[in-house]
Amino acid sequence: MGGEWSGPCPFCGGQDRFSVQPYHQPEARWLCRNCTAGKWQDIIEFVQRRDGSKFTDAVNDLFGDNVKIAIDPQELAQLKEKQQVAIKAQERATQVEYQERRQSLHDSGIWQEYHANLDKLGRRELWHERGLSDYFIDLYRLGYSPAFQFGDERHPTLTIPTWRAGKVVGLSHRALADNPQGGKYRPEQAGLGKALFFADPDVTGMSGKVLLLEGEIKTMVTFSHIYAATPQQTHPLYKYELVGIAGTSFKKSWIAEFERATEIIICLDPDATDKAKKIADALGSERCKITELPAKIDDLINLGALDMDTLSQYVEGAR
Repeated sequence: MGGEWSGPCPFCGGQDRFSVQPYHQPEARWLCRNCTAGKWQDIIEFVQRRDGSKFTDAVNDLFGDNVKIAIDPQELAQLKEKQQVAIKAQERATQVEYQERRQSLHDSGIWQEYHANLDKLGRRELWHERGLSDYFIDLYRLGYSPAFQFGDERHPTLTIPTWRAGKVVGLSHRALADNPQGGKYRPEQAGLGKALFFADPDVTGMSGKVLLLEGEIKTMVTFSHIYAATPQQTHPLYKYELVGIAGTSFKKSWIAEFERATEIIICLDPDATDKAKKIADALGSERCKITELPAKIDDLINLGALDMDTLSQYVEGAR
């Protein structure tokens, strides 16, 4: 018997984030793409999170029939060890599952169909308005969908593939409506896991100096204007690899991707200072600096209020 139930997360309230596989063997499991960073958890971890309880209390609540039972310390250690082994096995299985689903997404070619819609339906100006030239629209295979599902509604969207080493590993829809159900962004296919957005679609990872931005569109716009400043790649900002945070939160699973980064400049929206500090703590404050712009970086660039030389000064002067 199989099956999966999905719905709003009982912990963070996010729509379409929470999934339960009640008949999974050898035991039922659950995840939230936000609360558990897309990693499967067991029933003990569910009770711990639900009640804010310790491991031993959760075990008692589940298996003690409402009566506190004494758990042998050796047995408790074995349970914890079993839990850690299961977590690591699940992480390996999740990575394999991600790879298979990402390969399926790339092979489907749906991102190519959305890209073709720009000319077929005459929608390239939607990307021009966001500060991207045809060269970068085609480089990233940006696209358009006339109607994508958001809860009970359907809205036209901009489509944004996420690339790794020349392959699509994610595809997000950005609604053109003001207030769609559940937020402006939706994945084309659930269960792929959030991926960082690299400005260079051909790279496999990052090293050296990194400029970390908020969102795919901001990353693309910034990179395109660095390229426009000096196509010969001589501008000081070319020393930095541009990476965008996909979504509203920084995933712990992303930390490993920064292992070879020697300096990380965090440049988020003006109202995200606390978020920037948390990211710096997660990545290691000794190699992180924060720079604060007076407005969103893509707005400043598109208004002509921020050229690349000035941005370079902000980056070099980051604290």
